[in-house]
Amino acid sequence: MVKENDWADIVRDSYTKFSTHLPDSDDLTLIVLKGHLLIEEEINSLLAQELKDSDSLFKARPSFSIKIAILRAVFGKKRASQLNINAIDKLNTLRNDMAHNLSSSKLDKKLEAFINSMEITDLNFSDMQLHVKLKICIRKLSARTIGERIKDKLEISINNTINKEV
Repeated sequence: MVKENDWADIVRDSYTKFSTHLPDSDDLTLIVLKGHLLIEEEINSLLAQELKDSDSLFKARPSFSIKIAILRAVFGKKRASQLNINAIDKLNTLRNDMAHNLSSSKLDKKLEAFINSMEITDLNFSDMQLHVKLKICIRKLSARTIGERIKDKLEISINNTINKEV
């Protein structure tokens, strides 16, 4: 169980992990494969936090798509939408295509589908190279996952701070 003030550690650890492991490269395959692994770790942490007996789940070694289905079932439509599970699903589809095919005629469409599913409006993507867009989308997807993990803890921490001031 995550303690009330552990939210800063969660953010810092995730940022460090992404900075260390998401490659400084324009190799789309490497970015997608490593990004997918990093997002899966975030999802595992989120499931461990949300489920009463997550060990039973992880012992069964569920696939990524099963983990996504469990998140949808646990969170419901609204919370799943906030987490952007559809984008996570598209990243998984993209990763599977890259991991299981030497070349794919659908790769560009799947890359575009994933990037568009992120609905990023605070950046001008038109001048960015594809590998940069991809890394930004993966990082922002991670931010949503982390946000979901810490939002209750952050709210408790803020309320406790306010209560101490009163």
